[in-house]
Amino acid sequence: MGKSIRICIIIAVSCVSVFFPLTAKVSATPKQFELMQEAEKQEKDTQSEFTITRPTVEYKADDLEDPFKEPFSTSKPAGTDTFSNPMETSLPNFTVQGLIWGGDFPQAIINNKVLKVGDTIEDARIVSIDKAGVSLFYNERQYHLSTGSGDNKSSSKP
Repeated sequence: MGKSIRICIIIAVSCVSVFFPLTAKVSATPKQFELMQEAEKQEKDTQSEFTITRPTVEYKADDLEDPFKEPFSTSKPAGTDTFSNPMETSLPNFTVQGLIWGGDFPQAIINNKVLKVGDTIEDARIVSIDKAGVSLFYNERQYHLSTGSGDNKSSSKP
C-alpha cells in the first residue's frame, strides 16, 4: 500500500506542476521599476516613429539608345519620298495551312513546311506565332500572315 500512495503523490505533483507551473518572482526596487517602465516606453516610442525610407531611383539614359524603340526606324531618309526603291520586292506567296500556338514551342505550317519562331522561309524570318497568325520579317518590313484568307500580304509594317 505504501508504494501505491507514493505513485499517487508523484502523479498529483506532476499534474499540479503542469497546470500551475512554478514561476520565479522578480522583486525590484521602486527606482528599478521606474527605470524599466521608462525603457519600455522609449522602446515603444522608437518603434512607432521608425519608418522605412527608400532612395528615389531614376533612369537616365543620357546618350544611350532607347531600348523601347522599334528595331527599325519608320522614318524615310531625306530625298526618298518622291522616288520608289527599285530594289524593293514584294512578299513571296505564302500560304498558312495551320497553327500550333498553345504550347511551349509554337509552330506554323507554311507552304507545306513546319516552321517555328526564328526559322526562315524564302528569306523571310518568322518573328512570332500566335492564334491570330504568323508575323515575319522580309526585306526590313514586318508582315502578318493569317489563316483566314488566301491573300496573306494585306498587313505589313515598314
